[in-house]
Amino acid sequence: MPNSNASAAQDSPHQKPEHQDILMIEGMRCGSCAIAVEALLKKQPGISDAAVNFAADVA
Repeated sequence: MPNSNASAAQDSPHQKPEHQDILMIEGMRCGSCAIAVEALLKKQPGISDAAVNFAADVA
């Protein structure tokens, strides 16, 4: 008997593989800028998670 707890998304042929992109961000002046950029990135379609590093100017 198949596991009834298995996720249907795992079997979906239309599911795109996850990957990581690193973006260089210029112009952030403070930690609040990084928080705002991170919040906006997380709201974008297709984005499952986002992290912004103010000190390194990357997202």
